[in-house]
Amino acid sequence: MCIYVPENLEPSRPLVVALHGCNQQAADYDDETGWIRFADTHQFALLLPQQKDANNTSQCFNWFQPNDSERDQGEALSIRQMIDKMASDTGIDPQKVFVTGLSAGGGMASVMLAAYPDMFAAGAIIAEFHIDVPRM
Repeated sequence: MCIYVPENLEPSRPLVVALHGCNQQAADYDDETGWIRFADTHQFALLLPQQKDANNTSQCFNWFQPNDSERDQGEALSIRQMIDKMASDTGIDPQKVFVTGLSAGGGMASVMLAAYPDMFAAGAIIAEFHIDVPRM
């Protein structure tokens, strides 16, 4: 996991969990979106979980696998444990935890919202859709 905590972050600030898409690294997802800049500007802690090649060779979160998409199992449990660690290490407000994700990360964000509705204040799912349009 990649974490970012702005300098002098006051206690009881929010935590944003941002889940990358397939074929991405957590650090790349930040580079492409500017999450760290937003964390500094809006004063929140940031957690970017990283999928391992051993779990999925395309580096997709396994939101579609029953053993990874249920409360207290697999990847869902792993992400919850990362959130718990961030909460104990940074003193974030547990009532201000937000989750978002791109593509497969969006799928896993929906898993987290469904499996742990008591853990999140809100979430956002960002889809990526490509269409090949034939040229005439």
